[in-house]
Amino acid sequence: MSIETIPKKITFLGCGKLNSAILEGILASLTHSKHTDFLPPSPISGTTSENPTSNPSVISPVSLTACVRLQSSATALVQKFSHCPMVTVLSGSNVPGVQGSDIVILGVEPSAYRSVLAEPGMRSALSGKTLVSIVGGVSVSKLYEAIFHDDGAVGEEEEEEERAQHCHVMRVTPGTSAAVRASVSLISEEAGRRYPFAVMSAVYSLFMRVGEVKMWPEGLQPAGATMVAGGLAFLSVAVEGLVESAVRAGIEREEALQMAASCMGGLAKLIARGESPSEVTKKVATPGGECGNIYIEWR
Repeated sequence: MSIETIPKKITFLGCGKLNSAILEGILASLTHSKHTDFLPPSPISGTTSENPTSNPSVISPVSLTACVRLQSSATALVQKFSHCPMVTVLSGSNVPGVQGSDIVILGVEPSAYRSVLAEPGMRSALSGKTLVSIVGGVSVSKLYEAIFHDDGAVGEEEEEEERAQHCHVMRVTPGTSAAVRASVSLISEEAGRRYPFAVMSAVYSLFMRVGEVKMWPEGLQPAGATMVAGGLAFLSVAVEGLVESAVRAGIEREEALQMAASCMGGLAKLIARGESPSEVTKKVATPGGECGNIYIEWR
């Protein structure tokens, strides 16, 4: 199977913690991956997306533009990515940033997506492009409503089709571990909405640059977000507890952090190869042993 590499310009509409992590991961992938690392997506049951073709395409970012509202944010991003000539940072210039792109990644606060997508000139700027939203809790339908806010309520089939032809809107839930190319990104396929395979393949290959990708039902996005995004926070709390206990026992904090990180990495590999968390616990927490006694006390 041959794979076609297609150059694309990427714009980040909003570049806070998550979009910044994705940008960082994409930059790392440009020097640490090759096009043969990428696989074509497989549409999930119940959707109407086109089936994979025999020659999937992989996008190769040729420019990365970060659009932010505040000049202070722009200054911080310029400093962070000053070593990367392909990164451009714009302040207060969302529409020009979108105009010069092929794929737009929307990463603003849930309270701000409507005003950003309703900016004068934004609808025209999005024409013929793919909008990828990483905004939590906002469906594809709501995103279309924001883009076409002055067209009345969505409802007619022909109106939906016309809007989908204007620009393709997809929803993705990644994690901040995208910065180290270790995210699990969930790409939503909304039942009844058709995505051309070229569009799906482009988005899929883009997020493969920052980790693993799964096709995911729209209705399971909240649960999926808890796992791939919230899970990092929940596990971090456990790590923090381990580290603080180690520090109180006399271990240097930096060493305790490295030990905890190695421990988490080992646990991930054990689970990935098929062991359940309870099996791992039984192997470590031997009755009468030090770990076993701590485990019983903790439970």
